[in-house]
Amino acid sequence: MKKKYILPIIIVSTLSLLVYIEKSPAVFTVPFELLYDKEDAFVDNVLLDLGELSDEAIPPKVFFLDVPILTYHQVRPITEKDDKNFRRFITSPEEFERQMQYLHDRGYSIASLNDIVSHLASSSPLMGKYVAITFDDGYQSQYQNALPILKKYNDTATFFIYANAISNLKASMTWDEVVDLDRERMTIGAHTRSHALLTKITDTKLLHDEIQGSKDDIESHLHKPTSLFAYPYGKYNDATISEVMWDGFSGAVGVTMGRLQTYDQRYALKRYNINDNDTQFREIFEKGTNLHTGKDY
Repeated sequence: MKKKYILPIIIVSTLSLLVYIEKSPAVFTVPFELLYDKEDAFVDNVLLDLGELSDEAIPPKVFFLDVPILTYHQVRPITEKDDKNFRRFITSPEEFERQMQYLHDRGYSIASLNDIVSHLASSSPLMGKYVAITFDDGYQSQYQNALPILKKYNDTATFFIYANAISNLKASMTWDEVVDLDRERMTIGAHTRSHALLTKITDTKLLHDEIQGSKDDIESHLHKPTSLFAYPYGKYNDATISEVMWDGFSGAVGVTMGRLQTYDQRYALKRYNINDNDTQFREIFEKGTNLHTGKDY
């Protein structure tokens, strides 16, 4: 072959290879199985071609954080008077402590939701194994029974409260207790004023009052900004998300199960509802959690 043809051939070959790489990203992506920790069932947060490996809502090659967010409601003993359907919202103090101990024994650290949102915004990985803890509705049992356990393990959590219940309902916390949670380095998030089903509200002023109003109520007692929101009943739509964004919240949580969090879904972060079912809790963290198939418990 004449020398004058060698350089053009090299250039054409190189360009062809680059085009192939651009059109075939999955070929050059680290296989999911190689990133999977065989000892620990936890995947580091990476840029990855998810393909068929995760929730349909997450497109290929998107930055995500693998951080399960746990949701608790009442933390108290279960009694015979508790309806079977309602029991899924109750965790006994003994079981809650077992679960916290379980996480620490397996090397998990507790991340705050604010940190998760910040890492998503900057596409910066969380180095290690993390889980986030949240509480909904502002039950006093959370303050009385969960807070001492959180302090015992030096953990943090986000407490989503609906403002009209505080200091008004027998089963709810007082504002003094909410302020004390803040002093104990817990995060206080908004959960509307009246626990209204936001997707049924068509009056924009009422929607604003429920969302922005709850933020105002909390900030007037804590004398500091609050930036996280939880949708009552986990229900939201475009109008609800727009209002939450407009009112200055940096992130929000629903009730869709899953552990892969993305920046595009920061106003619909996934969570697992946790109760006294120890087996269900462990399935989120045990070996074989269906990250390979993309099925979320």
